Amino acid sequence: MQLTTTMQRDALHAGLPARHAITVDEYLRMGEAGILAPDGRYELIAGELIDMPPIGPAHASKTNRLVDLFTGAVRGRASVTDLSRLGIAALPDLVLDCRDLFYPTF
Repeated sequence: MQLTTTMQRDALHAGLPARHAITVDEYLRMGEAGILAPDGRYELIAGELIDMPPIGPAHASKTNRLVDLFTGAVRGRASVTDLSRLGIAALPDLVLDCRDLFYPTF
């Protein structure tokens, strides 16, 4: 039975730590179980959990600039929302929503 992948074996031989892919559900369960620090910043990219540095002034400034640029570029066709201010680790910094802007009223 093969316990490691070729990539993991190569990493071990190079003295690098083995990497283990996780799913979004596993990531969320890790948070619920207290394995991840509640105030920690993490991103799950292609199944790999990455520790992220805290958002500093430069990051916040760039996010604000992107929101401004996208808002101007898609005005009337899409909406741009800055989610970074919510402080929820599982959300991206901003969302470009290209769905219909005009929802039916009931």
